[in-house]
Amino acid sequence: TAEETTNFDKTYFDKNGNGLDDRIEPLIENGEEIGVILMFNVRPTEYHFDEIMKNELEIDHVYKYINAIRIDKVPPNIVKDLTKIDDVKIVEWQAPVYPFLDTAVKAIKVRESAEYSPVVWDKGLYGEGINVAVLDTGVDNEHETFGIFEDQNVRRFIAGINCDGGCPTDGNGNYEFTTEEDSNEDPDDFDGHGTHVASTVLGTGGDDDENSCESDDECIGVAPGARLIDMKVMADWGSGSSADINEAIEACIE
Repeated sequence: TAEETTNFDKTYFDKNGNGLDDRIEPLIENGEEIGVILMFNVRPTEYHFDEIMKNELEIDHVYKYINAIRIDKVPPNIVKDLTKIDDVKIVEWQAPVYPFLDTAVKAIKVRESAEYSPVVWDKGLYGEGINVAVLDTGVDNEHETFGIFEDQNVRRFIAGINCDGGCPTDGNGNYEFTTEEDSNEDPDDFDGHGTHVASTVLGTGGDDDENSCESDDECIGVAPGARLIDMKVMADWGSGSSADINEAIEACIE
């Protein structure tokens, strides 16, 4: 392993340059078990796996597109030892994440307004041929707002996967998506935030005549012609972890 005097770069999450995410240190002091993401300067190898397992830790995931390893359970007395492993860049916390909508972009020049003209829709761009992955609390993709857009005549839902707690894979490490939107594997949304976000992205407004829209296009999303990949990365009570989000992004790439 590396010497204890190893110097780490001072970064946003490691301002004292000791190789530990600063947010982890209070958790160590409180004696809490910690979920971490080991970030490396090189691609992790069997050597690095062995060094981790010498600390009697279980590797939960080796990321494919970033030089990182996920470890969900690290005793507080072991965390600092991980900084001694060769090539470690930072021991990063699996930080909890929460969805908020208290700040939003007021104008993105999609729909014509008093401030902006011309806009994207004026050019006939509605998102046809584009697939959008929504990483959130899941999506109620059977909601009427995700119905067929105009004469597109294609199913809006492409695939989904529940990555809350880690994305499921088969025996070969391939991510197991479902393409059946009414199956048990289809990640549903019991929080509501993901459905809200997805409808903002590609909703059609639905067929309800009792909504408050004054025109047919007032309640449709930014890209109503786009199609949905439903990536559930947050639990039904509305929180998740950065580790799950990393895996979901990896699954999207594949």
